[in-house]
Amino acid sequence: MRDLAKWGIIAIAVIAVVAGFISVGGPQAARQTRQDATRLGDLNDIRSFVECVARATDQSVPESLEGQDICNWEVPFRDPYSDVPYGYEKLSDTAYRLCAGFENPQRMATRYALPMDIETGCITWTFQP
Repeated sequence: MRDLAKWGIIAIAVIAVVAGFISVGGPQAARQTRQDATRLGDLNDIRSFVECVARATDQSVPESLEGQDICNWEVPFRDPYSDVPYGYEKLSDTAYRLCAGFENPQRMATRYALPMDIETGCITWTFQP
């Protein structure tokens, strides 16, 4: 009877571990989520930079992020995991798009309620002068 109880507890523990991996996604999903959170943080830093440049100039977002030395702080313009540059596109004087190669853009958009295009990993922002 003791052996049966011992095996029952082991079976419950194994089931709990497997259920945990299924619900959370395991170590790889956790790594992807952590990397995507870093990418999103980088895009937020770029967003702050873009809006700083706009405030310091003519209240219009810049055409390009290159050569902007007005707002002098370190901005991560490249994905630290793939070394691919983050995307930036000026859409109008106040609207712009930032893009990253998210591992799971659906998860990021849902978790942070982002106006993200799931297909491209791009977020459209509007500068409020």
